[in-house]
Amino acid sequence: MDTNKQKRKMMIVFTAVIVVVIGLVGLLIRDNAIQKEEIAKNISDGFDKSAMRVTLQRVKEAFDTGEALFVDVRSPGEFESSRIPDSVLIPVGGIKGNEPNVPKDSLIFTYCT
Repeated sequence: MDTNKQKRKMMIVFTAVIVVVIGLVGLLIRDNAIQKEEIAKNISDGFDKSAMRVTLQRVKEAFDTGEALFVDVRSPGEFESSRIPDSVLIPVGGIKGNEPNVPKDSLIFTYCT
């Protein structure tokens, strides 16, 4: 009789664990779907705000209109060998404390290749 009770308890615990795992997987799938939906909505205006990435078309528009500051975060030697016209050099290790002096709502693109 004790063996049957133990088996029953084990089955209840096992079932509870399975239900919890299935619930967690469902939540992860739902959260992933919500994130993908938000990214798709953000990309539609040229910006992927969740990843802080911008479409190439949007970068070209900003370059053509002069509305953005381009910051090269490579080494000085790499900057001298090739760069985007009118870009500024702030090596990645020196960005903190050397932020460009532009209005806070300015559009700034950093690049490294």
